Amino acid sequence: MEVVAGVTSTDFRNCMIRNAKPQESAIDTVPILYVVSALGKVPNQKLSKLVAESNPGLSREHILAAKKRLIGIFQALGHWEPDYRSRAVYCCRPSIVRIPSCDKIMGVLVGARFRDTAMLIARYLGKKAEVEQLPNQSIMFTKTNNKFEKSIICLPETVVITLKDNRVSEALASIGIKWRIDEIASWKLVQFSVSLAEIEDRLEFSSFTPPNWEAKRFSIGSLRFINANTFEEGLYIFKSRSNKIKIFYKKGNEAAEIGIAYLTWGRYFAIRKRKEPILMYDRNLGVFAVPSAMPLPPLLEKAAVLCSGFAPHIAYVESSETGDQFGCSYSFYSNVPPPIAEKIAEKLSQGIKNIDLKKEFEVSLDGRSHRIVRRD
Repeated sequence: MEVVAGVTSTDFRNCMIRNAKPQESAIDTVPILYVVSALGKVPNQKLSKLVAESNPGLSREHILAAKKRLIGIFQALGHWEPDYRSRAVYCCRPSIVRIPSCDKIMGVLVGARFRDTAMLIARYLGKKAEVEQLPNQSIMFTKTNNKFEKSIICLPETVVITLKDNRVSEALASIGIKWRIDEIASWKLVQFSVSLAEIEDRLEFSSFTPPNWEAKRFSIGSLRFINANTFEEGLYIFKSRSNKIKIFYKKGNEAAEIGIAYLTWGRYFAIRKRKEPILMYDRNLGVFAVPSAMPLPPLLEKAAVLCSGFAPHIAYVESSETGDQFGCSYSFYSNVPPPIAEKIAEKLSQGIKNIDLKKEFEVSLDGRSHRIVRRD
């Protein structure tokens, strides 16, 4: 299958764009996965308490930001699924999902996990597979006192299994873990995902009278919400004095209200008239880049993340001419084969800008953050 052709297992670790070592000041989320794995279901309110208990001294703003980031990234990593109606997260069953690799069958552990899960897998598989635990982390930005503070989030290690013998089903089944080695999980996910065009077909458009609330419009230039004085075609967020929120996608003289869960899709509605593609892809490295201001819808992000089992590396794409970093943060997904990158773009009705990270960009480290500077 063409989608299997990615990097070799030898190059897999080298192609990951990520920080190799968690920093000491990282927000620890590993104990939270253990608790949710044991309970099966945890309300969002309890999740905030778990973040606080695992990280004494965190401010309320940081706790709420960490919880929000954690819900999304653990969903993308395949550990749990959020239920927005009951405001809770449900832990997924432990399993191993196959990731793209062109020379060997490789997979990563997803779902529920405990401290000894990786050790048990290694023990039961024995010489049939190589089991590695590799560092994994993400970052988040928290707004406090009108300033954004960067925090490192220490995630559960990525458990990578490389098969030497395909007959592993019985050994894994004995410890309650399934592995379907006949399909690439990320390819299945991206095919299953709904598309932007299909979502638009479901919207109910009608004549538009804007609420007399605070209004912001999504700018296709800066990729952020700005104050709205007129109401042309685009995506709008209205906020009342009591903090009620309504989101509308305006098309022509009509508009459709969309739920907060569809806000990620709504941003892609708004930028369809933008001439310059926002998605970037390096075919040689298998790196897929998405502006952080334009997060992928959950199922598509899960497909991108489960190409490697690592959270995306977040870095600034800084123009060497202007030096302007604001709004230029990108999420870099590793080990993404061309068919999956192209299918994600197709689902979003977007084009892809092909790049060569080694030739067009240079990575600089200033001790605090990574910056990717375009070579002009």
